[in-house]
Amino acid sequence: MDAFLGLPPHIHRAVVEAYIKGAIANDIDSGDFEKLVEPWLAEEASIGNSRKPTKNIPPKSSRRSGISGVR
Repeated sequence: MDAFLGLPPHIHRAVVEAYIKGAIANDIDSGDFEKLVEPWLAEEASIGNSRKPTKNIPPKSSRRSGISGVR
């Protein structure tokens, strides 16, 4: 699910809610719906926090191409 890591939280929530609504055949109580949504949001927060870079990494366009040490 790396595709969702860069989404702002409100967009991520909207995607999760739309996906779950599309999978539900009948209307359900809003509290029950929220119980289905929450684990996906909590997991996204956990994954996002664990994959943040620990040091500054230059953008790809500024990296040198080729094998390191070979000119």
